[in-house]
Amino acid sequence: MKNLVKKLNLEYLLLIIILLFGFFLRIWKLGLSSLWIDEATSAVASMNILSKGLPIFDSGLLYGRAYLFHYLQAFFLLFGQTEFLARFVSVIFGLFIIFLGYKIGKEYSKSGGIITALFLAVFYLEVFYSRQARFYQLFQLMFFLSIYLLYKSKWDPKKPNKSLIYLILSIIAFFITINTQIAGLVLAPFFIIHIVVYNKKWRGYLAVIPG
Repeated sequence: MKNLVKKLNLEYLLLIIILLFGFFLRIWKLGLSSLWIDEATSAVASMNILSKGLPIFDSGLLYGRAYLFHYLQAFFLLFGQTEFLARFVSVIFGLFIIFLGYKIGKEYSKSGGIITALFLAVFYLEVFYSRQARFYQLFQLMFFLSIYLLYKSKWDPKKPNKSLIYLILSIIAFFITINTQIAGLVLAPFFIIHIVVYNKKWRGYLAVIPG
């Protein structure tokens, strides 16, 4: 029992170190470069949320993508309209991706979680896109989070309420994915099939929602 506790404590310690190192890589000189055109578009949309309550440009066009991202970005811009704060929300999503990778990796093997987390923490593209004032990392996070939650929602007669909660959360994550990037619709068939096959009684009818 003591060996198991020590092993778990070591694993959590390693995860914390990995997250801290991943955070350092993502935040180092984050506000040094100017915003490029797509970043500026998101930043303007978020700043308009602060003044108008909605991401509406001066032309009257509603920027109806990635609401979650832009409202969170707007929150950080409350503390200063800088490149650093415009990009910081993506840093947070990047850290959540590392943690999600850890949880998914744990489903496969005891060491899979730490290995996956370390890979995601240092992989160049993960670091690069976590330093952009755009919703790339939110899309990746919600895409894989919806799949992970859907997998965890498989009907368990011993824990029916837990299965239902996972299923509802997976559907919410699915719709955030679609709002962030329409390409997330590719998940719809998997949701429909999984819900129908792996959920009992009336819960199977929830397949109508992603349908």
